[in-house]
Amino acid sequence: MLMTLLLFVQAPFQILAPDHATAGSPLAISWQGPAQDSDYLTVVSPEAQPNEYGPYVYTREGHNISLPMPTEPGRYEIRLNRESNGTVLARHTLVVTAPKIEISAPKEVKAGATVEIRFKGPLNEKDWITFAPAGSEASTYLDYAYCEGKESVSIQAPAEPGSYEVRYMAGTANTALAAIPIRVNSVNVSLAAPAKGQIGAKIEVSWQGPGHERDYLTVVPADAPEGNYDAYWYVAREPNPVIIALPSTPGQFEIRYQVEPSNQVLARQPIEIVDAKASLKIQGSVRSGEPFLVNWEGPNGEGDFVSILKENKDSWWNWAYTKWGNPVALQAPDLPGTYQVCYQVSSNRILAEAKLEVLPGEQPGSLVVQETKFDSGKGLAVEVILDASGSMLKKEGAQTRMETAIEAISALIQNELPAECSFALRVFGHLKADSCDTQLEIPLRPLDRNLVLAKIKSIQAKNLARTPIAASLDQVDQDLAGASANKLVILLTDGEETCGGDPAQSIKALQAKGTSVRVNIVGFAVADLGLKRQFSTWAQTGNGVFLDASESRQLKGRLAQSLKTPFRVVDSAGQVKLEATADGETRALSPGAYRLQWGTGWKLEKAFEVRAQQQVALTIP
Repeated sequence: MLMTLLLFVQAPFQILAPDHATAGSPLAISWQGPAQDSDYLTVVSPEAQPNEYGPYVYTREGHNISLPMPTEPGRYEIRLNRESNGTVLARHTLVVTAPKIEISAPKEVKAGATVEIRFKGPLNEKDWITFAPAGSEASTYLDYAYCEGKESVSIQAPAEPGSYEVRYMAGTANTALAAIPIRVNSVNVSLAAPAKGQIGAKIEVSWQGPGHERDYLTVVPADAPEGNYDAYWYVAREPNPVIIALPSTPGQFEIRYQVEPSNQVLARQPIEIVDAKASLKIQGSVRSGEPFLVNWEGPNGEGDFVSILKENKDSWWNWAYTKWGNPVALQAPDLPGTYQVCYQVSSNRILAEAKLEVLPGEQPGSLVVQETKFDSGKGLAVEVILDASGSMLKKEGAQTRMETAIEAISALIQNELPAECSFALRVFGHLKADSCDTQLEIPLRPLDRNLVLAKIKSIQAKNLARTPIAASLDQVDQDLAGASANKLVILLTDGEETCGGDPAQSIKALQAKGTSVRVNIVGFAVADLGLKRQFSTWAQTGNGVFLDASESRQLKGRLAQSLKTPFRVVDSAGQVKLEATADGETRALSPGAYRLQWGTGWKLEKAFEVRAQQQVALTIP
């Protein structure tokens, strides 16, 4: 008897997916087979070459994935590809059909108006509604709002009159799936203000115009390009006339009425800003470390202050706001030498100065603090919170603050972070103008330097976006959930909280949860001395330290310092005399008895004594 042996061999790779999908929507699919980490699933035209790809997801994401579909209806193939040699391992054909989308909006609106748009559609994650010029490319957009979970959104009409479209955009590809026409009509706008004002003075500006929620006044040099802005005041949130503070630099300026998100100028009013005089009266010499009084005369503008600068004027030793009184009290530096007492305006420009001779007091000693070096970083979880708000678009030298920050963080990732640490990245200000959005861009995971560098370099600051520091800190506990006890947050920002939150309370709440985390704050190009003091207080609350990068060249070093353990030195009266990180630098201290404190709640400490002209070296374990 002849017997026939039938062998059924399952295909080594297989794609399990529906035969139909909706354009612009993600499709849930499965796959089987012995894939490599670099293999990926993609959707392409059936005529595409083997190495071509469209939207894709790597197989390492799992056997059940969500694959974005093309925005154009038609016949397609889902392919399982091998990245190393371009081989197609499996195919699945499907038909992509157009989604059913309805958009409802007024036929005509005024320029800059806030418009309610109603819609029905797939409402995929990150689908969005926007304005765009009629006939423009399908990827063009102006103001926008996300659709998911909503039946309507409110977005701002363009400032420029003309023919436009309201578009329903696919979040997977940033292209229009549907559109309806809309007409934008012009509005009359005017400003009234004094023709001349003194630096730092507060003046009244009357305005007529649409007064939309995100219309604002700003003061910029007369020759500033369209769309530039400095300090700004939203007209809908202030009484009319609006009280504004003039810049602290003399010259020819313009007060401009501008609209978000285009920052288009609807009206302008020229103003000449004239300089002010100031003078100082001090005693000519003082002993090191002793307090003394400074009598001053000057404009007393918002942010004016009296400071002690080193002779080369490259950094402050001590300072006090003029609004605190006249005279103001300062403390002489610990090191003898020649210094300058200066009257400065908020831009740090000096209006008056007087020489101060600091005479030797008791000779100081010095302190060096280092920590036990960790090499691998195993057990360390680091979260960087990056400010990408509108102020980060200001230039510091040849680069914007954002460009400098990206370079500095890239250096931190590439050269400073230990190899075996875990890393998370949260960013705010990069999604939408006038927004308080904060986004976890990289969830906590083992450090992948290439992935982090690619993400960092893709982030762009958004004009007029706000600064939700507290809201970002509120997410830290969840962001770092599951990490070990060694948790570090590095907040890099150039400005104050502008979303109504209370960062101090957010940090206190984080500590109250028993979360063993320290919060270091790196301030970049922060000129406001009061804000620096506030940052220092916040960092102390978070068992961390404030690191001041007043200039672009300092930022890389300050970020590297932020990985070091923070400490503080208190005297016998409990007064904090020094805050720093255990970076091995030598720091001067007057002779006396002190305690070195570090760790959660500053509960770990070592007692030590400093003697004149002697150095104390301590190590934090």
